Amino acid sequence: MKPLLRFLVVLSIFFAVNANGQFFLQTSLVNPYGDWAYLIKPGAPCVEVGFDSRLFHGDDIDNRFRIEGSVGYFAVKPTQDTFSTYGISNYNGPVELFPGYEVIQKYHALFVSFKFEYAFTGNKKFSPVLGVSFDFFIMSITTDNYTETIQASNSSDNSEWSASIIPYIGLQYKLSRIFLLSAGLGANMAYAGSTDYQTFWKPTIRITYFANQ
Repeated sequence: MKPLLRFLVVLSIFFAVNANGQFFLQTSLVNPYGDWAYLIKPGAPCVEVGFDSRLFHGDDIDNRFRIEGSVGYFAVKPTQDTFSTYGISNYNGPVELFPGYEVIQKYHALFVSFKFEYAFTGNKKFSPVLGVSFDFFIMSITTDNYTETIQASNSSDNSEWSASIIPYIGLQYKLSRIFLLSAGLGANMAYAGSTDYQTFWKPTIRITYFANQ
C-alpha cells in the first residue's frame, strides 16, 4: 500500500506544478453494474476537484486536447442490510455447510484520477468530447461476519486498493471565455486490485474555470 501511495503523491505533484490556474469541480453518480450491482445501491454521489495541465496548451479554453488531474471521494451503501453466506467444514468427518451472514457497515473510497480528453471542435461553443480516465482508489471497508459453529460475529476494518480505466463520452459548452461546462458518461472497469472489481456507470457534470484567459 505505501509504495502505491508514494507513487500517487509524486504523480499528483507532477501534474499540479504543470497547472496554471485552470481548476474544475466535478460531480457524478456511482451506478454499479455487473456483480457489484448485487452489493451496492445505485446513485451514490461522487465529488472531484482537479486542474487542467498547461502541457500541450491545456490551459487554453479553445484547445482540443487536455490532460487533467483530480482527487475525489464517494461513499456507497449496500443493497441489503444483511447478506446471507455459508461456511464449509469437515471437522466431524463429512463436509457440512453452515449458514452465516455478512453486513457491510462502511464502504468509502478516496481516489486520484488522471484524465486525457479530446474535444472535436474545441474552438466552438458546443463540442463532443471523448476521453479516458485512469483512476487509483483507496477504499475503507468495514464488515461484520458470522458463520454458525465456524466463526463468531466479528467486525473487520480493511483498507483495500484498486486501479481502473474509465473511457467516457460527453459534451462541452463554453459559458464564457473563462467558464466551461461539461457533461458526460463513463464506465468504470477495474483491472487490478486487492478487492472485488468496482464496475459502475459514471454520469458526470463539470465546471472548469480558466483563470488566465
